[in-house]
Amino acid sequence: PRKLIKGISYGPSPLTEADQLPVDDFFCGDAKPMWGTHGRGDLEIMKQLGANTVRLYGNDPDMDHQEFLDLANLLGLGVIPGNGDAAFYGESCKKSGNYSCALGVQEAFGKNLERGFLTKERRYHAAIDYLIVVNEPELKFPDLAHPQSFAKAVATAVDGMLDAE
Repeated sequence: PRKLIKGISYGPSPLTEADQLPVDDFFCGDAKPMWGTHGRGDLEIMKQLGANTVRLYGNDPDMDHQEFLDLANLLGLGVIPGNGDAAFYGESCKKSGNYSCALGVQEAFGKNLERGFLTKERRYHAAIDYLIVVNEPELKFPDLAHPQSFAKAVATAVDGMLDAE
């Protein structure tokens, strides 16, 4: 059965003045004071507001995401995570101009699978409703005046995710 998504985009910033964040992964354990029940309680507030889905931005594949996903699932919130930007800026993708993104995405997504996205039974975590292959591709890939390179980047990113599985 299809569900109507009532979602909130979650990309909080703990900065109190203009600056650049050292990381933008806010669904890892280090960000628990913002989303956890013994902190600010962002996930519980989203649920109280009527949301049933959380769309995430930023993803450091070296960080564990299990606790966030567990709490979201407990609260009945679906989660839509994506691949972090770093997967697309490596030698084989944007940096080389080749836009073959499979290797960088495979490495990053493989780490995500190990750090919370998959259960011990090798099934996706119950909280994960959908996955974003690449966030804001127009900022990472050639513009649509170069459709072959743009399409190659997206298609090879999907290949990398499938290879990681």
